[in-house]
Amino acid sequence: MTFGIELEFFLLDAAGEPAMNSTMEVIRLWRLRRLPNSPVPELGSFQIELNPGPWPLSPEGIERALAELRRDVTHLNECASDLGYSVCADPLTPRISARHLAHPCLLAPDARSRATSSYFSRSQATVRFANGDTCVFPGETVLACLNEIHIHVQGADDRSTIQLF
Repeated sequence: MTFGIELEFFLLDAAGEPAMNSTMEVIRLWRLRRLPNSPVPELGSFQIELNPGPWPLSPEGIERALAELRRDVTHLNECASDLGYSVCADPLTPRISARHLAHPCLLAPDARSRATSSYFSRSQATVRFANGDTCVFPGETVLACLNEIHIHVQGADDRSTIQLF
């Protein structure tokens, strides 16, 4: 039995706002430095994801996972900082505004992002903040502004994985 973890982050500019098109810059610097476990782009052009693992689903595997995650997050912070960005793990993009949601570079420029955008384009979500402000997210932008952690567990075969759940 193995497990893996996806950690998603936002890249912010010096003003603490989404740094459009920053993801690929950080990935290029990571690869230039030949660091292990290169991050991957997420839906937003300012979202970045770490996908280390898999590890054995055991106490030793969990310890290895924690060590690798600490190392990779440290590398991510260093690469982002060297490019003038900060890494944010908040669940919702901080300091997001209608201006950001309408930005032509909000979403990463790949087929997956275009397909996701198309699927959710007729939806919307309204976020109400504690200070009374609201922000209406057009459907295709919602996923570009959410931050998540995913944990994947895989058994030796499908039957054992289903049995685990």
